[in-house]
Amino acid sequence: IIGVPDLTLDEKASVSYGLLTFREEFLSADTSLDSAERQQTRTKVIVEHIIQLWFSKTDWWDSIWFGKSLSSFLAYKMIEANYPDFKLMEQFPIREIVPLMMDDFKPNIWPVSNKNLATNEEILDYLSISVYNKGASLLRLLEHIVGDDVFQSA
Repeated sequence: IIGVPDLTLDEKASVSYGLLTFREEFLSADTSLDSAERQQTRTKVIVEHIIQLWFSKTDWWDSIWFGKSLSSFLAYKMIEANYPDFKLMEQFPIREIVPLMMDDFKPNIWPVSNKNLATNEEILDYLSISVYNKGASLLRLLEHIVGDDVFQSA
C-alpha cells in the first residue's frame, strides 16, 4: 500500500499487479478528527481494494462486475466481523441498495452482465458504480436466500 501525494484519479485508490495506491491524504488522515462515517468509508475502500487483488481478475469486460461486486460485498462482511461497532452490514441497504434504486430506473443504466459491449465508450460507461452496487446487492440477496454457510462454501 502506497500513499501518493498527487494521485489524480477520480477514485480514492487504484489496484494494479499487487500494488495498491491511495491518495496520501486518504491514508494519513487523523482518525480522531474524522466522523464515524468517514472512518467506515476509509476502512471499506482499503479492504475492498485489498480483496480486489484476489477477485477482480476477469477475462473480458462483461464479467468485471463480478470481481468488483464480490470485493465490495466481502469488504462489508470482513469489516462487520472485525469492527462490529461499525455495523456496516446494517448500512448496506442505505449505502448500496438505495443509491442503486435511484439510478436503476434510468434508461441508460446497464444490466449487471452485458455481452454486447462493442466500443470503448460503451465499456467505460458500463464500468460504473451502479453496476457494482447492483452486483453486490445481488450477492447479498443470494446469501440471504441460500444462507451464510452455503454461500461461504461456494
